[in-house]
Amino acid sequence: MDSTAHSGNSSNHQDIHPSPPPDETELAKNKTSPLKKTVATRQRYLTTGKIGEEDRPEFRYNLSDDMMPYFAEVEADGFLETHLPGEDFKHNARKEPLRFNTELLKNNEREMAEEFVHVASPALKRGGSKPLVAKITADLPDSTESTGFGQGGKKRPDVVLYPNNKEAVKDYALSKDDIEGLKKGRDKRKTLKSSKDQIEESEYNFSHLARTCWSWVCVPVELKADHQHSAFGFGNDPNFLPGGRKRRGARGQLADYAARILQRQHLLFFFMIAITRNEARLMRWDRAGAIVTQPLDLRDPDQADKLLTFLYRLSRAKPEQRGCDRTVQRATKKEIDLMREAKDSIPEGDYRLKRLNLAMAEGWPVYKVLCREDDVVSVDAWRATSTNTDSASSTVPPPSLSLANIGLLSEDPDPFGPGTSSTARTAWKARNRPAVHYRCFLICKHDFSSDSPIGRGTRGYLAYDMKTGKFVYLKDSWRVSTGNSEIKVYQRLHERGVENIATPIYGGDVADIDGTLHRTLAQKHNRKAEYIHCRLVVEEIGESILDYPTSKDLVAVMYGAIIAHQQACEKAKVMHRDISEANMLMIPDPKSPTRGVTKRGILIDWDLCKLYDELMDGAKQSNRSGTWQFMSALLLLRPGFKQHTVADDLESFMHVLNWICLRYHDTLHEDLQAHVSLVFDGSKKGDLENRTGGGEKFLRILKGIPSAELSDSTPLQVLVDALVELCQAHYNATDLTPYAKFFRKKAPIPASWFEDGEHPDVLGFESSEEQSENTHEPVAAAVDTMKYPPFSTHEKILRVFEKALLVRADVYPIKQDDKFAQFAKIDRSQYSVHSSFSGSKRYSEELGDGGDEEQPLAKKLRPARTKQQPSHTLGAIIENEATRDQPVAGGSQAAGHRDG
Repeated sequence: MDSTAHSGNSSNHQDIHPSPPPDETELAKNKTSPLKKTVATRQRYLTTGKIGEEDRPEFRYNLSDDMMPYFAEVEADGFLETHLPGEDFKHNARKEPLRFNTELLKNNEREMAEEFVHVASPALKRGGSKPLVAKITADLPDSTESTGFGQGGKKRPDVVLYPNNKEAVKDYALSKDDIEGLKKGRDKRKTLKSSKDQIEESEYNFSHLARTCWSWVCVPVELKADHQHSAFGFGNDPNFLPGGRKRRGARGQLADYAARILQRQHLLFFFMIAITRNEARLMRWDRAGAIVTQPLDLRDPDQADKLLTFLYRLSRAKPEQRGCDRTVQRATKKEIDLMREAKDSIPEGDYRLKRLNLAMAEGWPVYKVLCREDDVVSVDAWRATSTNTDSASSTVPPPSLSLANIGLLSEDPDPFGPGTSSTARTAWKARNRPAVHYRCFLICKHDFSSDSPIGRGTRGYLAYDMKTGKFVYLKDSWRVSTGNSEIKVYQRLHERGVENIATPIYGGDVADIDGTLHRTLAQKHNRKAEYIHCRLVVEEIGESILDYPTSKDLVAVMYGAIIAHQQACEKAKVMHRDISEANMLMIPDPKSPTRGVTKRGILIDWDLCKLYDELMDGAKQSNRSGTWQFMSALLLLRPGFKQHTVADDLESFMHVLNWICLRYHDTLHEDLQAHVSLVFDGSKKGDLENRTGGGEKFLRILKGIPSAELSDSTPLQVLVDALVELCQAHYNATDLTPYAKFFRKKAPIPASWFEDGEHPDVLGFESSEEQSENTHEPVAAAVDTMKYPPFSTHEKILRVFEKALLVRADVYPIKQDDKFAQFAKIDRSQYSVHSSFSGSKRYSEELGDGGDEEQPLAKKLRPARTKQQPSHTLGAIIENEATRDQPVAGGSQAAGHRDG
């Protein structure tokens, strides 16, 4: 096993100590960290509708840009000894040395693939067996994948090293139909070629071919015959990461493959090979980035032998040495049958059934996840010990204590003498380690998964609890080692009596069967954040708020989430900091005390929250990410300037409601797509890697105009109007001097502009209704908002929602079909991709090859959910920039279904 990737007994946790809620003005003094809007954080709410294969290049360009700080170049010898130690490859003395025909590596990628398979196959042999086989996979994509963007589609590496076992071969071997289809395609191409350019004989060798199967990919091999498409520096190019669209696209392609592999398999890390003509680079990916070797010149026998040694060692490595997570195993047929029987017992009409059918789709393997019994929790016990006072403190032990019984090496006196080897000590301790007991959950296809190869990598699963026979929700992710553990946050919330939150069953950092924590390693080379593998299992399988049956239910669900937020702030001194539609779930509530309401809302995904005392300490990380579309205008306008306060979260609730209204109700906005893109997606490039936005939100709030203007006067419109009025009053009570460049204050016209005696005593030439929409004058308030800003507490926003819930359900507007689903792809010649306030370049001007200001549209917008990525994922988990400290990301159903 790659012990360097998992070493260390515990992360740097601290006990949670409560403190009184800080004053909003005090929080504001502590500046927040700049927010980075990565491609993963933007993709989910993209307003351009479905994106096809023709748009993948733009996605990859942006993915490449996001990955830039996460690539690190290392020397090849050190790479091999550190990450894959073992014997070197030795040539057969009775045969010709195994060498690459470098002339074939110059022609085309098909011939390159054939040559690689020809040379790699002998190196992958182990005695008379072949643990791994090299197959050309460039022709056929994964059969379980959609052809849609972000769902796999046509993604297929040139060559893949696969496990050579019956179960794997069955999934990736070509079927008769595959072979017939390839033959027809070959013959069709042959008729189109001239006599001077005949089909190569290699295309007839179907024994070298296989279908792409992401669930079994061990090592992908990407080949480039054109050095201009090299992902990294080639030949005499001194630049490790050269610019230009072709190079960026190639790096994005590698990252795209990495994301797919980490999404489909349960890995701690994995290897990759990239070959451009005669130069090969070895790579190791984990959630902190990618380590890349310096190029190996395959024309040089010594350097070529290093590639052969890598292949040789790889074939002899144990699965865990290739990155496999030993706490996840393939389920047996008997276990799978139990899961299917439990699914079949669910009555028709149950909202869980459709999702379970999707999760247990044909072709997706079923896994058994081993969760330590020591990390099973009891919410009832937490609640029983709750004091609900500010003096209550968390009783969760630090990881070093909680892991003591699950296999960490004993701290008992060493029974050996001082001269005993460390190997002997370790072996003795392993034999005497206390037995570890597991609670097992069965999972299949993910309910949600991040599209990013770096960061938290959150995946959500509907899971079968083998102990209770019930379906629950399992969240698998990687947390920044310096951040709060989500299970500790849940304990704090439950101990303080916070309502409308999920009910954990299990949670904690994941330790291998030998007791070592799962940690990333790439951060040692790229100086980014270290990540620790963690899991959370909760009872609730919530529905997405977007599936609300009536508009009054929508209001009730949001009200429940705001109650949870209020109690977390006031009772537990915890601020959520990632309010989004994905982090508010619906739970059936047939006994609701509110007439006409059948759903209750819960607030999930607390892994990126902050304690109030942490917020008072100021920003501790250099970069953060959140759900871009729903962040407050002030946080977006000047990233890093102000600390995140209660008001920012409450404003986010307002933006969520507006966004949902635009999506499911008739509005006055003629060009809805342009409007949504402008208000919620607009951004422009700031300093370094940071982006700014929120300009249109800001101006609308100053004018008291909601982002969603519904066609009819209904209780929903009244609620939206009331919320923007509260937000406007809050802004009027806020010192906006630091934001002065984003609006213009009205001022008296100077007399010097006029002839003597002709100066009118007015603020402008036009009436107040005709004044520029970029001006701002505080409006009169019924209360002293300077003393009691409306969003400084939850009182006023809750009162508005409570009044709305008094209205009869039949008076609310009927929910319409998803209007975002009708959005065509943005006409880039018509719309500017940035907010109008920014005055930034249009899309076509930004796509110059290698330009510093390039920012394609796909980088700014995130897609609405599609059939392949259902709306019921527990939260829009946001992936973030993995800096030295914790980033802010969005949620997933940490308690249900979730980025990143």
